[in-house]
Amino acid sequence: MKLDQLRYFVKVVESHSFNQAAKELYMTQPALTASIRAFEEELEVILLHRSKKGAYPTEYGLQVYYDCKTILDSLEQKIEIWQSFRKERERISGVVHLAAIPVACNFMLEDIIWGIQKKYPEINISLHEVSMLNFSSELMQGHYNIGITAVNLEDKEQDLRQYDHMNFHSQVLLKDEYRIFLSTKHPYASKLTLNKDEYESLELITYSKKECIPYFQRFLSSKQVHYLNSLGNILQSIAENKGAGIFLHQMLKNNWYVKNNHICVKSLNYKSLGLSEHYLVWADESSLSRAEKAVVQFIQENYAKTYNLT
Repeated sequence: MKLDQLRYFVKVVESHSFNQAAKELYMTQPALTASIRAFEEELEVILLHRSKKGAYPTEYGLQVYYDCKTILDSLEQKIEIWQSFRKERERISGVVHLAAIPVACNFMLEDIIWGIQKKYPEINISLHEVSMLNFSSELMQGHYNIGITAVNLEDKEQDLRQYDHMNFHSQVLLKDEYRIFLSTKHPYASKLTLNKDEYESLELITYSKKECIPYFQRFLSSKQVHYLNSLGNILQSIAENKGAGIFLHQMLKNNWYVKNNHICVKSLNYKSLGLSEHYLVWADESSLSRAEKAVVQFIQENYAKTYNLT
């Protein structure tokens, strides 16, 4: 027995005509007649009186007709429910607190968060700037369930082991490299790369001393350093040619100052300043809301693509 046979039988009963029913079902009358006959043979009972005046249900046929209507109506209701699953997914709502290190916040605001809210308009993202120094402790204390950070390759094993110990998942999103950020007004702005003497002559601008975790100390040795309290202030000072900065290239390549040609990016011609990876870190799924799970999945699928990497 096939579901179509139930639909065909109901249509014949309601139209009182094989010919009319076949037209409404967009099929040939012989095919419809054969289907109804097979239905009767399977049940071993006559369901329809056939005459020149039309087709009418027998006593058994009338009972089967009502049962078929109940089954088909119930199925239609279920299908409507199933089709609402996609809409229900799109209606995922709630506030998601997302932590990100300062250099990631600018990109997250302009690209990732915009994409999330376009796909999930009822999710509200609250982005929190958290220093690399405090990033893991903020997650450990339960302040945030999701975060974007950078892991230097030298510290990778230790950092990932720490997240695992915290029962947080981690996933590399993108590889990156530290570069020098200079004002386009700087004398070295026209150079493709900087040599050792040029690099050593730079005055650097960075975060306050307490934010300078050990990895960055090697950039600052034997240099004049200016400490400021925010990434925005640092980039503004670089654009005004008050010093240079060392940041992850990919995380800041779409920054307003860079895109509008106020800051240029340089590498060294004799060594690398260091390699790093962007990481998504998130709590165990049992701790996440539906909205948080949707945000994690969106970042996993779109983070690298949004950077327009080839």
